[in-house]
Order: sequence, then structure tokens, then C-alpha cells
Amino acid sequence: MNFLDWFYPPACMGCRTLLPLSDKRRCAVWLCTECEALIEPSEGGLQAHAARYPKTVHFTQNDSAFAYDGILRDIIRDVKFRNKKNHARALGRLWADILKKRISFTDVTLVPVPLHPKKERGRGFNQAEILARELSKGLNLPVQNTLIRVTDTLPQAGLPPAQRIENVADAFRIAPRYNIRGKSYIMVDDIFTTGASLNECARTLLDGGAREVACLTLSVSLKKEDGV
Repeated sequence: MNFLDWFYPPACMGCRTLLPLSDKRRCAVWLCTECEALIEPSEGGLQAHAARYPKTVHFTQNDSAFAYDGILRDIIRDVKFRNKKNHARALGRLWADILKKRISFTDVTLVPVPLHPKKERGRGFNQAEILARELSKGLNLPVQNTLIRVTDTLPQAGLPPAQRIENVADAFRIAPRYNIRGKSYIMVDDIFTTGASLNECARTLLDGGAREVACLTLSVSLKKEDGV
């Protein structure tokens, strides 16, 4: 809660109703009780979506908290296409609250999937980085921009799986200031569709000497044409 909340009280990201300032959790996640109940959990836990993984998998596992559908899909689209940066922060806090009840993390560093600088300038932010920084606060884990995107790739949405893999091939590099040898990382992104971008990020880290790479995604798409 901050001073400005009294003049501009937070509204639910789903239905836009004002949230009671006395309810700290509602104000943190920017969701009313009814709208939060509409966000569907991802079914099956850690390996439920292994069948969607690329043929050659470089990450150990992916955990997706929610289904990319309904109200959550609308909120994520608001973040990415309507510049709702604060909604990304609220989603990160909601996600961290879920994760700390499910998974214990030790000795790992969070790494957001990077945007190309041109795309990040156009959007004004990288939603994966915002999510990762909120997870860092909630889970008490370090976060680093260990990877940079060196190719301005086509949007992944709408591409068939094989073309998604080709689209992101060699698109990432390790930022020169980081020594990653022997360290463990968790890639962070907003949507898991086929895992092509995450897999290429993981390959880049492993080729650079990382010990192990896993993935955390806020949501998993229900349709192959969704996602990035």
C-alpha cells in the first residue's frame, strides 16, 4: 500500500471494480475474489505438458501455474498490447504467492526470457523481466538479465512448431558480464506454448557452462497458435 492508493485506489484487472484498501492481498494482486476464482490453474503439476516439449529438450522441466485462457488471457494481452505494466507486477505477485506454497527453491537464479532491444523499446518494458523481479521478491531468489536477444525474430504466435524452432535458433547470447559456469538457472516467461524460445535459451546457457536450466511460466496455452 502506498500514499497514492488513497487517491487512486487499485481496481480489479478483470472487472475494473475498486478494491477495498483494507484488503492488502486484493490490493497486491489487483484482483477481486470473483475474478481471481475465474483464473484456471494449470492441470497436472510439473510435467503435465511434457508432450509439448521440443524433440530435443535442454531444460529439465517446466512449471506453469495457470491456463492461458479466459480472464488471464485478457489480462496478459492487456499487459503486452495495451501497456499495462502494473498488471504485470500484480500477476507476478499472484504467481509468487502460488509458487511459494508449491515448490521449494534453493541455489538458483531467475532469468527472464529477453526481448530484442527494438521490441522492448517499442513496448516500453519486458513483461518477463517484470514477472521475474516480482518472483525474486516473493521467493527470495536472485534475478539476472543473463541472456540478451541478438536477433529481432518474427513473433512466435501463429508459426507452426517447426518454424518456431527455426525462428529462435541462435537468437540469444550470454551477456558478457556474467560468469555462468557451474550455476543453475530458471528461465521465466509469461506463456508456454511449444517451449521453443525457452528451449533455445536453455541451450544457450548450457553451452555457456551452466549446470542446469529449468523453466517457470505464468501460464500454458491451450491452443498451439497462442503464445510467443
